[in-house]
Amino acid sequence: MLKMSKPKILITGCSGYLGQQIFASATDSGFSAVGTSRGPAALKTPFVQADLLRKENLETLLDSVDVVLHCAAVTRSNDPKQLFQGNQAVVMALIKALKIRPQIKLIFFSTDQAIGPIGAYGHSKLECEASIQSGLENYSILRLGAILGDYQPEGNSTFSKLTSQLLKKSVMLLPQQGRFLMPLSLYQDIWNLIKFLLCRPQKEALLINCFRYYELHHVLKLLAEGLPRSAKIIPVPLGPIKILAKVMIAANLLPKLPWVGLANIGSIAEPRDGIGFDQFQLPKVRIEDQIQLMLKQLKA
Repeated sequence: MLKMSKPKILITGCSGYLGQQIFASATDSGFSAVGTSRGPAALKTPFVQADLLRKENLETLLDSVDVVLHCAAVTRSNDPKQLFQGNQAVVMALIKALKIRPQIKLIFFSTDQAIGPIGAYGHSKLECEASIQSGLENYSILRLGAILGDYQPEGNSTFSKLTSQLLKKSVMLLPQQGRFLMPLSLYQDIWNLIKFLLCRPQKEALLINCFRYYELHHVLKLLAEGLPRSAKIIPVPLGPIKILAKVMIAANLLPKLPWVGLANIGSIAEPRDGIGFDQFQLPKVRIEDQIQLMLKQLKA
């Protein structure tokens, strides 16, 4: 029986939190992978610095791959123009290039914030989803929550920031002491799903809600138990925070601060479309095991 060869993959956004981890997992698993980044991080091998809005760059990259994992995105912005340029415009360029290469599968990483949607970022990603669904036939859209994976102290990931605060501060103020549910994606769950999708040769169109709801207080407690020292978490009333956030959004005051996220703390938007990734019957990763991987990295 002939053994299927592993697909060659292109991973965009390899200077970002998710892209870095996927590139490392892919190469460790024996996949032939090319990683791209817009910024100076790409100057460090093995990443390629590439502007995906330049047609010649994109076509050169696509000519030698079977699957595109599109991690590149503008996330920390409320500016619709900046979000369009970094998200929708790049997706439209990808769609145009992939239409004449229908054999290439696109795996696009979206967000739970597209359910609803919540804020300018959620709207941006929802528009990307719609463009892919109307423009391509061979794709998987993965909606992710906050990602719990590697600890990157200099990065922008939610749990890297929270872990740094637990480590470095004596007191940590947290709305309602974190006693609310939040959508969370464990990195090992994400990678298990990616490996599964990479090995499916058929063309398909999938929208997958790749997250589960966890109580933030429980997650932080598990983290704190494994740290050499941990800040004391002081509860802050949730109601006044949400009211203040809504006022600041309406008045467009201090727009760079994450008012949209604060205004929606604890709100659960149940997906009205797509499928849950439990449907694929992959090994379920325990949150305790994912946290142990992070703690092991901290101790190394």
